[in-house]
Amino acid sequence: AWKEETKEGIESEAVVAGGTVFIATGKGSVFALDLETSAVRWQWKNATGFSATPCVSNGKLFLADDAGKVVCLDAVTSKKLWEVETKAECHSSLACEGGRVLVGSYDQSLYCLDMKDGRVIWKHETDGPVHGGAALADGRAYISGCDHQLRAIDLTSGTLAWKVDMGSYASCAPALVNSMAFIGQYAGEALGIDLKTQKVAWRVASNPTESPFPASCAVAGNRVIAAGRDKKVYCIDRATGSKIWTFPGGGLFEAAPCVAETWVGVADKEGVFYVLDLTNGKQLWKYENGTPFAAAPIVANGRIVLSDAEGNVLCFKQEK
Repeated sequence: AWKEETKEGIESEAVVAGGTVFIATGKGSVFALDLETSAVRWQWKNATGFSATPCVSNGKLFLADDAGKVVCLDAVTSKKLWEVETKAECHSSLACEGGRVLVGSYDQSLYCLDMKDGRVIWKHETDGPVHGGAALADGRAYISGCDHQLRAIDLTSGTLAWKVDMGSYASCAPALVNSMAFIGQYAGEALGIDLKTQKVAWRVASNPTESPFPASCAVAGNRVIAAGRDKKVYCIDRATGSKIWTFPGGGLFEAAPCVAETWVGVADKEGVFYVLDLTNGKQLWKYENGTPFAAAPIVANGRIVLSDAEGNVLCFKQEK
């Protein structure tokens, strides 16, 4: 559909809201692009680069930079509404819900901020950097951290409800469906964790073993999709943990897959974007970009949006 050059490397995913694509670059530029035409609606410049994926809520765009500053912009005008400092760098995807913004920091804490003014509502301290974003469900924030723990944190108070040892550290947000959390970790296992019993229900090992799963899993129906540094994409039965299919790619997968009704999209460090049949894992098509992908593809309004390490933003139209 289109390609837009920012000329600044991009490590974080795009977010789409109201027909606008928001992109934050590694050099500190934030772009608002028209999803249909790629026209630049506005551009805003920050002193420090971004590797954390922003979030949009109530007409506001929330960002966290590599120096640990959280910024709120008006999503329509790009006017800065507030900013607040954490005590270390932020790489964690932001999460928005119910007037609150959650962001993890390398100061080993998860922050819950008031959307209106950036006031810290609570701060939950862990035993390691919080690299991955929070996933929100049932009044709780779930984070899988560098301290090997999956933590369930009360959204209202910020207190720990429980934690489960994952066997290694994780750098991504858990995927939550039907009282289960699905997480890839750095010892080379994708885990299904039962949130009711707080036990690991199943484990799937990478091949070769101990190849990390650095990115979040995706869930479609009864299938969990995980991709990792063993250059493979795994489709796993959500309930049992048995492998349904495996796709051998050409490069390392650092970014999360995306799923639509019938297909899976996954982008690798060699710069290839694969679209696979969700049923059997067969390749439907691929796009060879030539520049590595470090950020996950996203699906919105019948479009696939991808961004690469050189700062190109690509938009594909889904075929009917």
